Amino acid sequence: GKRVRPAVVGAFVLGGLGLALLTVVLLGSGRLFQQRMRFVLYFSSDVNGLRVGAPVKFRGVEIGSVVRIMLNLGNSMQSARENPADIRIPVVIEINQHQILSHGVEAHLDDPVEVRRLIDDGLRGQLAVESILTGLLYVDLEMYPNTPAHYFLGSNAPYPEIPTVPTTLEQAQMTAQKIMAQ
Repeated sequence: GKRVRPAVVGAFVLGGLGLALLTVVLLGSGRLFQQRMRFVLYFSSDVNGLRVGAPVKFRGVEIGSVVRIMLNLGNSMQSARENPADIRIPVVIEINQHQILSHGVEAHLDDPVEVRRLIDDGLRGQLAVESILTGLLYVDLEMYPNTPAHYFLGSNAPYPEIPTVPTTLEQAQMTAQKIMAQ
């Protein structure tokens, strides 16, 4: 005997569909089971064109994305005005550990010793142009074995720091400035 209310049945069906859709999205995206590690890179150059969500690539393989872009003025606004080289742009990236294999097994980027070894071997970050038409940038990780590792905060960084190198254009500009100064 009790009469079934169509509104209650409809709400129950919609709630079930919502839960099913949420499950498909969470499980289908794969992000639920991915182990992601965060790192910070400090750029001293203009990052115009770099966006949150921009890819992080290693030799063309997308291994992560940019999750945060900030501004670090150094110790104070006064020091930033006196020495513009103190201004750094901290870029926090997230790398999907399951995308990287080392000797056939997943690399352990959560191990500080392994990360330090990669940096000692020449791992550096650099800004690269993804599209000339739009001017969009991405973070390019590459091995530069003969470059010194310059840290901005080092062990005081909120995440492990990956050193950066200037872009090819910036290197050419610095060389031209040195030649003009001589």
